[in-house]
Amino acid sequence: MKTKIFMSNGKEYKVSYDIETLNEMFLTHKDGSLINGMVYFSGFALNPSHIASLEEVKAPQKIKVSDKASIFGS
Repeated sequence: MKTKIFMSNGKEYKVSYDIETLNEMFLTHKDGSLINGMVYFSGFALNPSHIASLEEVKAPQKIKVSDKASIFGS
């Protein structure tokens, strides 16, 4: 599952981690305190102290070919 990161300046980033993994591995120290420094991902870096919110993004459901025919009336 992916997570969308909303920054305090309005920018948004998507990462390929669920919220719990993102929080434990990248945003906090082992004692649970928030990291106040740059955290590097593939293609961008951010400071967790400037994160406004996190939102899990569910992958869109894939439609089977047989389902497409019934949806479009073919």
